[in-house]
Amino acid sequence: MSQAVIAIWVTIALDTLVITIEGSTGVMTSDVLLLNGMSCVFYGLLANRIAAGNNFARHVYAILVAVEVAALLAFGLDGATELEATVAYISPPIEAWTMFMLFRAESTPWFAKSRVAGRK
Repeated sequence: MSQAVIAIWVTIALDTLVITIEGSTGVMTSDVLLLNGMSCVFYGLLANRIAAGNNFARHVYAILVAVEVAALLAFGLDGATELEATVAYISPPIEAWTMFMLFRAESTPWFAKSRVAGRK
């Protein structure tokens, strides 16, 4: 499970890098910068909860990744900068591997354990 959580943090770091670079150069508007920053914080909270064995967080993450990939396929990268496009091509394979790790049979006891132990 720790590998999956690390992979989530890698995608968050990539997004944070884009926010930092494009926010400091003025490419990203303040509204988009704020929204992307809040998204990174939310994904960070999910990664923290997944690391703690929270099954609900695992499913929320899966839904968000599915929506992200669907949006990428539906809208493409027409308005994206080169940096955004690069990260958009790197992140989905990492997220697919993360999904595999989170939902494989060996991962189920990790998430079931939290309910038995009373962790939230």
